[in-house]
Amino acid sequence: MPVCIHCATPIESLYMRYGKDHIVLSPCSSSICSPTPACTSTCSTSPSDTATATGPAAGSASAAILADEYLEHDLPIVIIDLLLAKSQAYRHLLFNRSSIFNPTPDQAAKTTGQAPKKLKWGHVFAVLKRFVALCLVDAYIRWFYLCVHPSLPPAGGAELTKNRAANVMERMQRWVPMQAGMFFASVFTARSEHAEREMGAVGVVCSAAPLWLSNSASVRLAMSSDVMVPTLISYINVLMLTIIEASVLHFCVALLTHLTIRYLLSTQSPTSSKPTKSSAKPPLALDSHLADPLLPTQALLLSQLSPLILLLFVLLWNTKFPRPTTPTWSTSSDTSAFSKRRIVWIIRTFLASLNAGVALATCLPSTAAHKRKTCIHTLAPAAILAAAWSAQALISAWLYTCLE
Repeated sequence: MPVCIHCATPIESLYMRYGKDHIVLSPCSSSICSPTPACTSTCSTSPSDTATATGPAAGSASAAILADEYLEHDLPIVIIDLLLAKSQAYRHLLFNRSSIFNPTPDQAAKTTGQAPKKLKWGHVFAVLKRFVALCLVDAYIRWFYLCVHPSLPPAGGAELTKNRAANVMERMQRWVPMQAGMFFASVFTARSEHAEREMGAVGVVCSAAPLWLSNSASVRLAMSSDVMVPTLISYINVLMLTIIEASVLHFCVALLTHLTIRYLLSTQSPTSSKPTKSSAKPPLALDSHLADPLLPTQALLLSQLSPLILLLFVLLWNTKFPRPTTPTWSTSSDTSAFSKRRIVWIIRTFLASLNAGVALATCLPSTAAHKRKTCIHTLAPAAILAAAWSAQALISAWLYTCLE
């Protein structure tokens, strides 16, 4: 069932069809979006007086907020709002975009018992395709900065020429990964101490041997004659690590979000002692809609689009100019390198965290139905992401120690 993109209230339909070419978007009739209950509680005028009233006050009182204005716009407008981390865009893509193409509830009720299973497995396959596509792009970004464009170590006598910003940047690189694609909790990142790639786990990942055959020297010698094969194998190694870390992240986010939703729905108290048909129907529809185990995964995949797009722009900008093969330290080069890495760090940490938090907040039940749980609604997305990133960092550190 579709929902209102402003208050997350379930509605029966997103639009009303009055003719062949006459379609009107449905308004939201909830107490949050509709100004009618607020006006009737404060105004003492009768319905006949409000119907005959004129002026801007009457126009604002009778105005209704549409449930989904994105139906009137094209997909690029939705993508722009998605880049701006608007919760309305996430609700439109998560709840309403699929309901436009899916069959109506009446048509779905007439189908046989095998049809929902086919639709469910098709839904799982679609989510899996998006997951693999984003992992391919993220693995390429990480592989470029890890194997193709690694950080150069400082020269022997260049410690005195580095300014304060370069020293701070070099210390931060030891603990905070700067260019790791989307999943910044990973240990497999491009750092200055990893410039000698023949040593350590980073050298194993960027080598010409697969990870499951990294200890075999004969395989490395056999594959060293070709140039394309080692490049492809190193990318596959990075892709495997990316898929493992992403799977851990999505599994933890989906599990914790599902537990949070169940807790919030279990603590839901009815607002009235005599529930009517109209008041009892939306919570049930909302519960069944939020019970989808793939909903947090879809939200997290959507939140990763905007950082990946911006990181690809930064990657294309970095590959536009030639890079020196030997480390050169100067005030201008240190400042420019620090500014570039700071931009990448801001995109990955701040923007990715902001989008992921907004996306997970749209998966939780509406705060209107849980007025006593506003603190949980505020802190739950941050706590879920912190726990998931911690689990991802532990798995990444374990893989790093196994490959060393």
